[in-house]
Amino acid sequence: MPEYKESLISTKLIQHFLEEELQAEDPDALLVRNLWVDSTGAEASRAPKLSRAAQGHVYILEDTSTILRGQLNSQKPVYPPGFRNQGITIAQRELRLIGAEFSPRNVNLNLAQLWVQIQLFTHVCAQIYTRDQWYNAICVVNKQVL
Repeated sequence: MPEYKESLISTKLIQHFLEEELQAEDPDALLVRNLWVDSTGAEASRAPKLSRAAQGHVYILEDTSTILRGQLNSQKPVYPPGFRNQGITIAQRELRLIGAEFSPRNVNLNLAQLWVQIQLFTHVCAQIYTRDQWYNAICVVNKQVL
């Protein structure tokens, strides 16, 4: 179970980021462009050999995704169920990060059209990257390295 203070710090970090970004010049800076996930061992072994998932990298979820995450007995879909199988990408939904709210075990993100609950692992905090950092550094690291 994550520490209370880790959830609080993650929420405060996201709120501070939002305050800064809301003053920025780019109105599209807070649009959700993709949902990324890393594969479990079982998912990686079933993935096509040269896919990002099989190679241990995070990958973008399509609207056909059935990926579940959470505790074994209460897993939930990562891709929003109401948006599945409609042939519309997350980017086309124009979801926009407009707020973050604290919960003792989670960070709840307000995306205007829906809320997303991020369940934190123990000793994990939110991390914010620029698009350049994400594409050129973070998502190219194999999860086994960590």
